[in-house]
Amino acid sequence: MMSWLLTTFTVALGAEKLEHEWIELETDCAYYVTQLYSDGVISFDRFTNRYDANQEGLDCAGRASDTSVWTERDFKFPSAAPTIATVKRWLSEYRGARYDVNWHNCKHFASDVWRALTPSFCLLFSHLEI
Repeated sequence: MMSWLLTTFTVALGAEKLEHEWIELETDCAYYVTQLYSDGVISFDRFTNRYDANQEGLDCAGRASDTSVWTERDFKFPSAAPTIATVKRWLSEYRGARYDVNWHNCKHFASDVWRALTPSFCLLFSHLEI
């Protein structure tokens, strides 16, 4: 079984609210985190527990471990979940815009991953190993 979690934390700075988002994939054996760094690097890392997966998202944004983290959306695949190999392939072929704090940031990347790899992905990319 695999489920997807869109995970976020928010920090209020004056009147401005800053957020960082990443995708966590939960399997029966591990958690995987994919996120977009401000230097344009896309990461995909494996963890044995949710705390460490959340810490990876906080580290990417330079935040302390006591920052509040929550799941904004989740999706549990009833069956035919994408394999980790399929996710890695999609990430390696991802051609999103270069990182830009306003126009293509971690939130845009997380949305792209979410849209691409939830059930509509299975219909649009049925030629890939699912």
